[in-house]
Amino acid sequence: ILPCIGSSCNAALSSTHGTHTAGIMAGVGSSGVTLNGFLRGLGMAPGANLIEQNYELIDTQPDYVLTLMSESYQNGAVISGNSWGPSSLPLGYDADTRLVDIGVRDADPLSPGNQPLTYVLSIMNGYGGTSSQGTPDEAKNTFTIGSTVMQSGSGTQWTNIDDISVNSAHGPALDGRMIPHMVAPGWYVDSTSPGSSYRLLGGTSMASPHVSGAAALFYQRYRLNFSVDPSPALVKSAFLPVAYDLAGHLDADGGTLGHPFDSKQGWGRLNAAAVLDPHGEVLYFDQPTFFDNTGETWTYSLTLSEPVDDLRMMLAWTDAPGHGLGGDTAAWVNDLDLSISVNGVIYYGNNFSADGYSFTGGTPDGMNNTEGIFLPNLEAGVYTVTVTAAGINGDGVPNSGDLTDQDFALSIYLLQEEPPLKYIFPIFYR
Repeated sequence: ILPCIGSSCNAALSSTHGTHTAGIMAGVGSSGVTLNGFLRGLGMAPGANLIEQNYELIDTQPDYVLTLMSESYQNGAVISGNSWGPSSLPLGYDADTRLVDIGVRDADPLSPGNQPLTYVLSIMNGYGGTSSQGTPDEAKNTFTIGSTVMQSGSGTQWTNIDDISVNSAHGPALDGRMIPHMVAPGWYVDSTSPGSSYRLLGGTSMASPHVSGAAALFYQRYRLNFSVDPSPALVKSAFLPVAYDLAGHLDADGGTLGHPFDSKQGWGRLNAAAVLDPHGEVLYFDQPTFFDNTGETWTYSLTLSEPVDDLRMMLAWTDAPGHGLGGDTAAWVNDLDLSISVNGVIYYGNNFSADGYSFTGGTPDGMNNTEGIFLPNLEAGVYTVTVTAAGINGDGVPNSGDLTDQDFALSIYLLQEEPPLKYIFPIFYR
């Protein structure tokens, strides 16, 4: 844990909840004690640097949510792990939610330019139902995480690990957007506890730290390859298309899940290995261009020299902040559409058949800022990938250009059943 300077910092603070989630992110498992054959206290990103903040020190300030993000960034953080929220009830796209969306793009508005911060968030323990989330769970630019089954409270390993745990909230957002974005193990998780000990705790609070740790590993891998950080949009676009599909398993109410994309599992369960050690080629495009006007397009000629078993691509963008008024009024501002032309046939993002793969026809998604296309068994050939600015209505890239613009990130996985082939990373930056 590194020193933290600012109004939200309290180096003397200790809590069971905070110590537990910190261990899931970055514990090193140094004691050698095991449970079910696994080192107790071993986190997703062992030894990652952490800073500690206490929102109760500043929660009387009107913009304290953004202050927390600003001080995170000022102390060197690139990822913010959040197992808390200012409201346990769904308030729609309210003022706090808007502030979080602002901070993902520019966590330190008083400094020149934009300072991005990947914001990983536990959705509320809403226990199933419909729209049982809290706040700021309905933010567009966060990485919002629900939970799956893991162990019993006494440490017995459960076998139904692909079921959504009973505690996890279901979406959608009050304006109809799909949340959560993904799920991860959360009920119950073994991790660190104050006093150099361990304990099992269950909740969505324990799910999102898995994703925070996995995101830290992705940042490290990306830095080693390219000497720059991925944008928050690229982090989401890298993890979402290869999340584990939970179709056939149970939601928090005991109902049977279909294929993603939905308001219960989002795009599926965290699959860190598929991101960090992919079986095939991966193409990342991080902010290759930005759109100033509705109707503009960006295209990429995807050339396959040999057949691909599974094409999975995901478009994500850090949208301009919405209205902040709460309720069910639509909060999306800029609308981008993902499509691919396959032998003259067009597939649009987020149009999926009952088998979980994309179908032709349909209509572009006008509300969600994550759009996926999944296609099986593509032959060798040249295919045209297009991102279309269907509606540029706000300032998606503040401190740059005019007041109507938007950039994006795109990840394309060309997967084979047998590993490995090679890695291709064409990276573009503004």
